Amino acid sequence: MLSNFHFHHIGYAVTSIEKTMYYYIDGGYSCSSVIFDPIQNVNICFLTKEGEPMIELLEPVDENSPINKNLEKNGVCPYHCCYSVENIEDAIARLRKMRFMVVSYPAEAVALNNHRVAFLYNKDIGLIELLEQKMKFFIFRNNTLENIFGTDEVEYSGYEDISYIPQNTSLYLWMYQIPIRWNQKQLADEIDAYIRKMQLVFSQVPQGERICSIHIGRHLSYEIY
Repeated sequence: MLSNFHFHHIGYAVTSIEKTMYYYIDGGYSCSSVIFDPIQNVNICFLTKEGEPMIELLEPVDENSPINKNLEKNGVCPYHCCYSVENIEDAIARLRKMRFMVVSYPAEAVALNNHRVAFLYNKDIGLIELLEQKMKFFIFRNNTLENIFGTDEVEYSGYEDISYIPQNTSLYLWMYQIPIRWNQKQLADEIDAYIRKMQLVFSQVPQGERICSIHIGRHLSYEIY
C-alpha cells in the first residue's frame, strides 16, 4: 500500500475472547491480559508467537460495540489490519488522497501502550488501523553511552537500576559491556547477575514490543527479540 507502512497486527472480531483464545494457545501462542478499549467499546487481548504475526481478538462489550454488525453478518471474522507509522497525521492525509474515509481520528489507545491510533475505511481494502510509533529508544546499560547515542529521542536506565520501564518506546536496547580483565570468580558472578537482570528486563517490556540485545566485548554481537 505505502512503503513506510509496517504491518503490526491483524484484528479478529469474536463473540468470546475466552472461547477463541484457547484455540491459539493450543497452537503455541501466548495471550496477553484482557483490556477494555473505550475507543472501540470492546474488550481486547493480543496473541503472540515467535515468527508469526501478532493477532488481536476484539470482543463486544454491549450492543453499542461497532463490531456487532460484523459478527451478526459474518460471525467470527477478520476485522482490520493494523499498520505502524511514524507520523499519523501525514499517514491519514496520504490515505485520504487514496479515497480512504476516516472512521475515527487519532486518540490514545490503552491497549497499545497509549500510542495514538486512527481507523480508516476503503471499500476495496476494508478497515485499517494506523498505530503511531515514533522512533524513540530506551537503553538499558551498564556503562556511559550518551557520547554514542546522544539524548535526542533516547532515554537511559541507571547503571544498576532497571526498575523503570517507559511505555511509549519504539525499541528497547539492552547494551552490556562485557568486562575482559576480571578473574574467573568475578566474571562468573557478573554473568549470573547479567542473566538475572536481563530476565527482569524481558519480563517488564510491554507485550508486543521488541528488544535488541547488544553485547560489547572483544567482539560486538547482538540479537533482536
